[in-house]
Amino acid sequence: MPEILRMADRVRFVSEPKDFEDLVERYMGDDARRYYRNQVDQLSNCIRDLIRYVNDKALADEIEEVLEINGL
Repeated sequence: MPEILRMADRVRFVSEPKDFEDLVERYMGDDARRYYRNQVDQLSNCIRDLIRYVNDKALADEIEEVLEINGL
């Protein structure tokens, strides 16, 4: 379901993570977009590392599905 954000006195709809990333770039610039993407990538990698440590196949499959749906 899309999220509704108010930015610069306008309503913006975010239906997928890429939409939000595009808004970051539009309102804050390419450096902010790269910073945001780097943070998301680092968090995704941390989650994957944690799942390997926990060693739960069902949980790992579910998390990979969530990451894939969100383009990570």
